[in-house]
Amino acid sequence: MMRQWVIPADAGTAEAMELREVPVPEPGPGQVRVRVHAVSLNGRDQMVLRGPFGRIPGRELVPLSDVAGVVDAVGPGVDAFAPGAAVTNLHWQDAPVPTPPLGLGALDAPGVLSTHVVLPVNQVVRAPAHLDHAESATLPVAGVTAWNALFGDHEVVAGQKVASLGTGGVAMYAMQLAVAAGAEYIGIVRRPSSAQRLLGAGAAGVVNSADFPQWGATVREQTGGVHKVVDTVGSATINESLKSLAWQGEVALVGLFTQEPQPLDPMPLFLSGGSLRGVAVGTAAHHRDLVAYLERHDIHPILDSVHDFDDAPKAFAHHQRHGVVGKVVITVP
Repeated sequence: MMRQWVIPADAGTAEAMELREVPVPEPGPGQVRVRVHAVSLNGRDQMVLRGPFGRIPGRELVPLSDVAGVVDAVGPGVDAFAPGAAVTNLHWQDAPVPTPPLGLGALDAPGVLSTHVVLPVNQVVRAPAHLDHAESATLPVAGVTAWNALFGDHEVVAGQKVASLGTGGVAMYAMQLAVAAGAEYIGIVRRPSSAQRLLGAGAAGVVNSADFPQWGATVREQTGGVHKVVDTVGSATINESLKSLAWQGEVALVGLFTQEPQPLDPMPLFLSGGSLRGVAVGTAAHHRDLVAYLERHDIHPILDSVHDFDDAPKAFAHHQRHGVVGKVVITVP
C-alpha cells in the first residue's frame, strides 16, 4: 500500500484534504514508477485547490504537479531509465502549448502528492546531479517557466537588465538564471524585508511598488529600461511591465494571479519597439537545457521552507502567506 493526499470532490481548502492508503500502482508499457521524495507547490495549485479552476465538478483529485524522486520500477519497453535513477517530471514535449496547459494535479490528471506515482517515460527527465530531491522538485514548473521566459525568445545575454515581480519561485529562478548569464537583475517588490533578501541574494537593485505605484516609469528612469520583464502577476501589471522596457525589450507574461480583463495601453509597445509573450512552462528541450545550465553554474534553487508529507495542509497554508521567498517544498519519507 501507499499513501496519498486527496482533495474530496466538495472540498476547496487544504484542511479538508484527506490522507488515504491505496494500492501501489504498477507501471504499464512505456511507463515508470517513481518513489516520490519531494514535491513542490505552485500558485496554480492553490487555484486548483479552491476551484473551480482546474477542477471537474463532482470529482476528487490528488493535488500538485511537480515531483522529484527515484525510479523504482519500469514497465515493458522502457530502457531510458533503470531503477535507482534520480528523476523529475516534465509537463509538455514540444510546441505548441497543450490545451489546456494545466498538467498533473488538475482536471482529470491525478497529481503527485503521493508516496509513489506512475508516469509515462516521456514525462520523466534526469534530475540535476548536484541537487537534492527537495531542490529538484522545484524544476518542472517554476524553473522551466523562468528558463523559457528568459531564454525561450529574446534571449537574455550578459550586460542586459532583467526585472521580475515578487519573490515567488519563478521570480527567484529568474534572478538566479539572469545573474548567472551576466545580466543585472532588478526586483519589483512590496516589502522592505523582501528588498533586503533580494539584494543579499544577488539583485542589482530593487523598486518598491508600494512606494512607487507607477513602478514601470520608475524602473525605466533608474535603469534606462530593462530588456526583459518576467511578469508573474497577470493582467493587472502588464501595463507597468511594458512601461519599464528598454528598446526592443520583452515582457514574458507567466502570471495567472489576476485574470480579470484590463485595458491594455499599446503606447509603451510603440515607444519601446517591444513585445509581449505568453509563457506557459516550457518544452522538454527547455527542461533539459535548464538541467545542464544549473549543473554548469552550480545553481541551487532558493527554498523558502520544507514541510513533512504528513503536514501537507500546513505547507499549503504557508505557501499562501505574504513574503514567501522561493519555493515551498514537501518531502516524502
